[in-house]
This record gives sequence, structure tokens and C-alpha cells, in this order.
Amino acid sequence: MAGVTHDLKTPLSYISGYTDMLLSDEHEWSVDEKRGFLQLNRDKSAHMEELINDLGIAFRMDQASGMKFSSQKIELVELIHRVVAETANMPSVKDNTVEILGGDEPKVY
Repeated sequence: MAGVTHDLKTPLSYISGYTDMLLSDEHEWSVDEKRGFLQLNRDKSAHMEELINDLGIAFRMDQASGMKFSSQKIELVELIHRVVAETANMPSVKDNTVEILGGDEPKVY
């Protein structure tokens, strides 16, 4: 809990500081400066949301400590080959090449 509290305080201090700067009458901020401050606030808010979601997951896992998990063996190399082959067929990565070393012989996608 101490780590999460610290991790939440850091982005909150950014949000608070930049909000105070925007609300200050001591300086006239340009549109670009304001936009930059607001973007930082948005980014730090998103980071806080991720931390809070992670905390929720940790609590649910803790409450579910009585749950039984099942496991299964998978062929990891085969899984990696399938994921890479599927990704290589996507139009957005058509100019990229991926080579997997290991196993019998290298494969190029």
C-alpha cells in the first residue's frame, strides 16, 4: 500500500501544480503553454487511472486467494511463431522483417 500511495502522489502533485499555475493571475499564459499544461494534466490523470485499476486488480486477487487456478502446458516456441506470423500478415507491418532464432532453423517472417 505504501508504494501505491507514493505512486499516486507523484502524478497528483503534477496535476495540482500545473492547475495552480493555470489559475494564477501572476502570469498570462499563451495558448500553447496552456495546452501543454493541460496535456500534462491529462497524461498524469491517465497514469493515475492505470495505478488505480492496478490497485483494484490487486485487491480482487487478494480477495480471490481461495480461488483455484488451472494450468496447462503450452509449446512456447510454437506460440511465438504463430503470433509473429499473424502479426507479419498485418498491412501496417508489411515492410518489417522478423527473424526468430532458435529451434531447428531460423524462420523469417
